[in-house]
This record gives sequence, C-alpha cells and structure tokens, in this order.
Amino acid sequence: MTLDHRKRLKRPSRTALLLAAALAGASCSTNPATGERQFTALLSPEKEQALGAQEHPKVMAEFGGPYENAQVQAYVDRLGQRLAAKTEIPDLKYTFTVLDSEIVNAFALPGGYVYITRGLMALANNEAQLAGVIGHEIAHITARHTAERYSQGTLAQVGAVLAGVFGGQQIGQVAAQGAQLVLAGWSRGQELEADTLGIRYMADSGFDPREMSSFLDTMGRHAQLQALLAGQPGAADSFSYLQTHPPTTERVEKASAAAAAREGAR
Repeated sequence: MTLDHRKRLKRPSRTALLLAAALAGASCSTNPATGERQFTALLSPEKEQALGAQEHPKVMAEFGGPYENAQVQAYVDRLGQRLAAKTEIPDLKYTFTVLDSEIVNAFALPGGYVYITRGLMALANNEAQLAGVIGHEIAHITARHTAERYSQGTLAQVGAVLAGVFGGQQIGQVAAQGAQLVLAGWSRGQELEADTLGIRYMADSGFDPREMSSFLDTMGRHAQLQALLAGQPGAADSFSYLQTHPPTTERVEKASAAAAAREGAR
C-alpha cells in the first residue's frame, strides 16, 4: 500500500469522527427532570416507548409473571401514579407491576414501565420507603437514562468503526451492540441522580424523603445477611438489588444529604 493510499484511507476516518462529534454536540438538549444537557438523539421518546413495550413480556416471563394479588397490584399502581403525577412528564403512560419473585429487586424500562418484586415489598417498613424505591425507578425514566446510555454508547461504537479501529466486517454489528446497551446496568452517576430525583418526587407527594436512605440501609443489611448465609460475607454487593446499584453506604449518605437539603428548602 502506498503512502498516498494510506493518506486517502485516513481522511474519511477523521471526517467521520468530526461528524460524530458534531452530531453529539448539535443533538444535546436540556432534560426537564435534571436540568442538565444530555445527548439522547439516537433513541427518541417514541422509540423508548416501543422498546419498553417490546421488553415488557420478556421481563414478566423471566420473573415469574405478576404477583397474583389484585389488591396489592392496585395499591402499588395507585402509589406509583401518585408519584408519577409529580414528575416533569406526568402525561406519560406509566405501568407499575409487582413481580412474583422473592428476589429483592426493582427496576424500570424506558417508556414508563416500573417493576418491584414481592421480595422487595416484604422489606419495606412503611409506605414512604416503598415510595422512595418507586420514585427512584420513575426517575430513571424521566431522566431518560436509557436514551442517554444508548446514544452515547452507539455513537462511540460508530465512531470507532468509522475510524478504522475495528475491521470493516464489524460495521454491521454496531446496531446489535447498541441494542445491548439499552438494557445495560446504570452508571454510578445515573443511580445517584435517580436517588436525588426520587427524593424530589416522594417529597412532593407528601412522603418523608428521609425514608429513602432508611430503606437503602435496610437493603444493605439484608444483602449482608444473604452474603453471610451464602458463606460470602465480603460479597454483599453481589446480591440482588445491589448487583446493579452503587454501594449502599455511598447511596445512604448521598440520599440522606439530599433529603436534608430538601427539608431545609421547605
């Protein structure tokens, strides 16, 4: 390969990277929930709703379906809708489901789908603690964390492919790899941001925001017990809810500070 040929190959790669950077900058918008600039251009709200609807049946199948108690389901839905009404996008159709699983977990899909397990409900000491968990999961939706993670990850992959980091045969794999990012675990920053927003929603709904940090502490202690019973006393963060969330101690401290700031602002 001649030097001139190599130069010609490099030009489109540099152009592609500049184009990708320009796309990221031009497509940033201010998220109404966080007030921060955010790149979400590659997954629109409409596509988020379609993705949530697509994945919902899979979640139901994986976690044993809905908990077969109409009163419990109706209660959680009322609580969730109460919190959702205080968000920045109250007109979104939210779906709240109690899953028939003893695993202590809660999570959300884009498009308004929020799930909690009966195992998690059993740990809540009062309604405010449950509201804190649900508010946190709603916050992942209002902050558009899925769209943010997908857009940033996909753009990085496309830029890498076009820059020649990967072989040409891998270009067709970008879409599939990007799709995997949609349902990947949240970053530490996103989790802490969801805590802050969740505290806002529960406080605006009339709940004591300090109960969120109390429940985070309860879940941390539960995970420690589970780890001890499993003979892994040093691996508490690998159990259930803590597998996809930052260390509980950090979250408790930050949630407590956010709650205190919220109370002081009243």
